[in-house]
Amino acid sequence: MKRIFLSLLFYLGVFNSYSQNVVDLLLMLSKSYSIPRNVNVVKSALSDYESQSYPPGPFELRFDKIDLKAGYIQGRFISGESFEFSLCYWNLSNGEKLLGYEIYQCATVCYSELNFYTYSSSKRIQKCDKALLPSPIISEDEFFDYAQMEAEFPKDIDRLKREVGFESRIYLPQNGKNIKIYFEPYLDGVSDETANMIRYKERRKGIILEWKDGHFERGDWIMKE
Repeated sequence: MKRIFLSLLFYLGVFNSYSQNVVDLLLMLSKSYSIPRNVNVVKSALSDYESQSYPPGPFELRFDKIDLKAGYIQGRFISGESFEFSLCYWNLSNGEKLLGYEIYQCATVCYSELNFYTYSSSKRIQKCDKALLPSPIISEDEFFDYAQMEAEFPKDIDRLKREVGFESRIYLPQNGKNIKIYFEPYLDGVSDETANMIRYKERRKGIILEWKDGHFERGDWIMKE
């Protein structure tokens, strides 16, 4: 009974504190798209977060951070594999909201996936199929110094281009409006000899995607924080 009462206070506080806040939008996403899980699992995980009382053993969904003022949520869920996720939203000039939902997983390769949804004046959540990010965000020849590798290892350059790659991690904003993406070389399965042949351009580790009222444009390179 105490837990039910606490949960009721939490939901009332959430819904009354900020109109259409990030938890409202999360519940709509979970109801319409089972993101990050179905709505009943989300409600249970919200209750656990509010009470800071987590059942022992494996979990299906857990929230690590809910910042109502900033409109930002971060958590983890299990779906065969373990995933991290984050959710935030941007206010559009037409009165609608754009939601960003990012998931991150490390398996053979670590990767981030980012999807967008819109919350319209009709109070509906819909997946956004428009291209909102620059494509490509960066190319491999901006990250790797292929010219230097070819000068040093002319017989190996074709093999090096085939074997090396990079991974990316997307960070949605908890503060501000811009997205950050950080890059790391992907060297799993690469021999030490090959790894020692790899040459990088400036040790630029990431890039800013600048918010432009409904889409993002490529901004400056940044160093990893």
